[in-house]
Order: sequence, then structure tokens, then C-alpha cells
Amino acid sequence: MKNASISTLTDVARHIAPNKAPIWLPDLLRVWGDRLAKDREIQEKLPSKAHLKKRLLEAKNAAKLIIEVINDPMTMIFMDPESNISIKNIVQFEIDLNIFADAAEHAAAGPMISEAKGGIKKGRGKAMLSTTLSAKAFCALIVAEIWLAVRRRRPALRNREASTAAQAFWLACGGTSKGWGSDPRTGWSYHFREARSASTRLLRAEVRQHATELRAHYSR
Repeated sequence: MKNASISTLTDVARHIAPNKAPIWLPDLLRVWGDRLAKDREIQEKLPSKAHLKKRLLEAKNAAKLIIEVINDPMTMIFMDPESNISIKNIVQFEIDLNIFADAAEHAAAGPMISEAKGGIKKGRGKAMLSTTLSAKAFCALIVAEIWLAVRRRRPALRNREASTAAQAFWLACGGTSKGWGSDPRTGWSYHFREARSASTRLLRAEVRQHATELRAHYSR
């Protein structure tokens, strides 16, 4: 994992369990740290909201242009014999193009990249699916569930120690030290709240189950 020298998994374990870290904790952090690093790298490659909206509207316009060509008999009369290519079901092709154009238009107007009045949605971040958990929320989720496995309770949303652990884990997994204000730990409460949403229930259970399995393995 990148930037491990800045913030190691040992640091993260110490923040989560300052007195005595369980022997299985480093392995758990390593496995989930690898997943977080991959997830973060994928999200960094996502297009910006403005770029994706522009692309979707271009796709809609392209589909509409093809539909215009299909319905221009003079163009089609020339194209069919001169290309020696036959479109077997031109009616279905037009139907599919209309569906594609509508889909692109609706996606471009969706709340993840557009404001209600049609402009680009404000705020930092890439264009993401509404069902996708942000990388920082994923980081907070992992820390919160491991915290629960070690301390028998989840951290409060504004818990300073948990924010420090999340920031350390983020850096250990290649994230950059960016926060809200001068303290990079500021803002983690937002991600801890996002991590508690109903949509993350199965992922949270997976982290807890992994902790249970490792605990059992090391107690043999």
C-alpha cells in the first residue's frame, strides 16, 4: 500500500486499541486496507461531474442525429446500395436509439451530477453512482466496524480517536492528507455517518464476520 511510511497499519492499530492491540488486528487491517486502496484508486479514475454530463448529452445528441438520418429517405436510398450493408430491422433500431437517447438524457439530469435547475452539481468529488460508497466512507466503515470488534461499541460520529484512526488508515492506504480546514481529521464525522447508512449493512456485517473469523483463528 502506498504512503505506508507516512502512516503504517501499526499506527492504525495503536489508535484503535491504544492499550494492547489484538494479535489478529494487523492482519484484518492489511486485508481491508488492500480493498480500500483498490477502491480508492478506482474512484480516482472516475470522470468529473462536468465531463460525464457533457459526455452523456453528446451521446443523446448523437443518437438523435442517427434517428434523423434514418428518417431521411434520400440519405437512406443512397446509403443502403452504396454501402452494401443492410440494417435488418430498421424500426427496432430506431426504437432502441430513442431509448438510448432518453437514458442518456435522464442520466445527465440525475441528482448525482446535476442540480435541480440543470446546472452541474456543486461540490468536490467525481461522478459516482448513487449506490456507490465513497472511498472515505468505506475507510470510516472499516475503522468503525473494527473499532466495534475491539471495543465492543462503535465510535461516536465525532470521536477524536476514531477520526485519527481513520485518517491514519486513509494515509496508509495511499490517500492524501486533505481535510476540512487546517486539521485533516476534521470532516471524518461526515464519512462515519455515511458509513452507517442502511445500504452498507451487508458490508459492515462482512467486516465484523472477518474479525470474528480471525479472532477464532488466532485463539486456536
